[in-house]
Amino acid sequence: MQKEEIRKIFKQKRELIDDKTLLDKSKKLSDIIIQTEEYKKSQTIFCYVSFDKEVDTNYFLQKCLSDKKNLCVPLVIGKNMIASKIDSLNNLIKNRFGILEPTVKNEISKDNIDLVIVPGLAFTISGQRIGYGAGFYDKYLSDYKGITFGIVFSDFIINECDFTPQSFDIPVKKVLFI
Repeated sequence: MQKEEIRKIFKQKRELIDDKTLLDKSKKLSDIIIQTEEYKKSQTIFCYVSFDKEVDTNYFLQKCLSDKKNLCVPLVIGKNMIASKIDSLNNLIKNRFGILEPTVKNEISKDNIDLVIVPGLAFTISGQRIGYGAGFYDKYLSDYKGITFGIVFSDFIINECDFTPQSFDIPVKKVLFI
């Protein structure tokens, strides 16, 4: 299948998730991340701020802050995305895509980020990702050397044979799912 076909299928499938299931599964998935050695050893974490029916990251973001991790979230500047450090979720506003992002640019170098939590509509077990088509994460991760986790619900794991990645697609190192 082509990416556009897969995106359409999984966007429709995602819309069927009820809010309670979304929050319950998201919290369980957050707990799985928090139990990993990678999380425990990380000092600086870059995580997306959930939007619409994505795996909800609110609980995870709050946990990072309460665990005194350096927390960065995406900030889109033109056609690029940077990791911007935040100290509170209260200082986020909606960008042109309707996604919450920091009101102040406080860029943290990729070299100083230990763990990146990457969003996606669907993932293969090997880490290939179907994103939203803008390419922000593929571009950001193209020269990132640290650890990357894709987080997804098990219904959004796709077979390796159903998707052929393109040369610019950057897989995550580990896919966590529930």
